Amino acid sequence: MGGIEYFSTLISLADKDTSGDGAGMAIIGLSLFVLTLASWFISPFLGIFATVPLSIIGLLLSIFGLRRARKRWYQTKTIRILSILGIVLNGLLLIGGFWLLLGIFS
Repeated sequence: MGGIEYFSTLISLADKDTSGDGAGMAIIGLSLFVLTLASWFISPFLGIFATVPLSIIGLLLSIFGLRRARKRWYQTKTIRILSILGIVLNGLLLIGGFWLLLGIFS
């Protein structure tokens, strides 16, 4: 399975969240942050090139999870916290990844 098919499978799994409260998207978005950090420990070379795409996908899934959680705001406090945490952490990784790639290729 190629990279694009893998990520489209992740997004489709998150979209099949039956509860409709965005929990699947929030958890997968935060999990992509952990996966990106793990790629840095496995190989710094892999981490350099995995940071930007994984953090973009994690950021988008966390944003979609937060949007779904806001529809049912009175029941989804933990989901909103996970989504906000995923947005902040993936955003920091995205900024750091762009900064690193610009430093390498300039």
